[in-house]
Amino acid sequence: MIEGHGDDLHRFRDASIRYNFSSNVPNCIDHTALYKHLAEYLPHITSYPEPSAYSLESKLAEYLGIAPEEIIVTNGATEAIYLIAHLFEGKQSDILSPSFQEYGDAATLFRHQTSFISQWGQFTKEAEIIWCGTPNNPTGRVIPKEEISQEIRRTTNRIFVFDQSYADFTEKAILSNREAIESGNVILIHSMTKRFAIPGLRLGYVTAPQRIITALRGLSHPWAVNTLAIEAGCWILEHLDLYPSPTKRLLTECRSLISKLETYDWISIPPTDTHFFIMHFRGKYGTITSQELKNWLAQKRGILVRDATNMGDLGTSCIRIASQGITANKALVEALDAWYSQS
Repeated sequence: MIEGHGDDLHRFRDASIRYNFSSNVPNCIDHTALYKHLAEYLPHITSYPEPSAYSLESKLAEYLGIAPEEIIVTNGATEAIYLIAHLFEGKQSDILSPSFQEYGDAATLFRHQTSFISQWGQFTKEAEIIWCGTPNNPTGRVIPKEEISQEIRRTTNRIFVFDQSYADFTEKAILSNREAIESGNVILIHSMTKRFAIPGLRLGYVTAPQRIITALRGLSHPWAVNTLAIEAGCWILEHLDLYPSPTKRLLTECRSLISKLETYDWISIPPTDTHFFIMHFRGKYGTITSQELKNWLAQKRGILVRDATNMGDLGTSCIRIASQGITANKALVEALDAWYSQS
C-alpha cells in the first residue's frame, strides 16, 4: 500500500496543518541531543552501511535479554511484514481484522490464500499463519495475554505473527520476547519508529526462534537499513535516560479526550487499550464519509486525522484519532463541535 497510510501530511501542504492526529507516533519526544549527534555523524554517509545492521542487533539483543541470533533489524516494521510473508510464500493466512493493511497486501504479494477473521481464536480450519496486531492498529485493543498463550500452546502446528509495534503505549500485559522465542511458533514484530518517534529513519525489528531469524536473514537484501538509522538506534539505546516512557501521559490525555468526545450523542468510540482509537459517526451524521470530514478538518481548521475506512470492515464514517496533547486535543474537540453545528 503506497497510498492510504496515516500521516499523509504531504498531501495537505496547502492546508497549513497545525495539529496532526493522523499518525500514532507520539509528538512529545525531545530529539535535540539526537539531532546534534547525527549532524556530527553525517560524514559517515559517504561509506556503505553494514550489510545487515549487526551492531544495532547486538545492542538490541542485550537490551532485550535475548541472543543476537534471535533478532533481525529491518527497514521499519513494514519490511518485517513483507519478509515474513515472503518466508511463508503460498501459505494459508488468517488476518485478524480490522488491521493494518500491509498484512493483507504482503500476503497477497506472496500468493497467500488469505482469510480475514473478526474474532481471536475463530481461525479457519486451513490457516497455517495467523497475523494480528496487539495492540491492534486501528482499534487500539490488546488481545488478553492469557488467551494468546493458551492458543499458542494448543495450536503448535501454526505460526503466529504478532505485530507489537505499539506495545510501548499500553499498560496491558503482552507476550515477552523470551516467551515468544521459547514457544517455537511465534514471531514478534517491533518498531523503534513508534517508541522513539523516528518514523523517517525506518527502524523495525523481528524477534523469533533462531531458525526463523536465519531464514528471514536469507531473504533480506544487503544494506536494507541505512547508516544514519543504524547509528540513531545504537545511540538511543546508549542514552535511554533521555527517553522516559510517555505512556502514562499519553493514556491520561487520551482518556480525557475520549470523555469529552463521548458527550456528543452523534459520536461512538469503541474501547481502546492505548493512546489512539476509532471514532464512528452515528445517526444522520453516519452518512458523512470519513474523507469529507477529513478534508473539512484539514482545510478549515488545520487538523489532520486518519481516514480508517481502508483498514477493515469499519464502514464509511470512521476516523482514527491519536491523542496529541492537551492543546491539540482541545482544538480537535472545538473543530468537531463547529463542524456539527454547521452541518
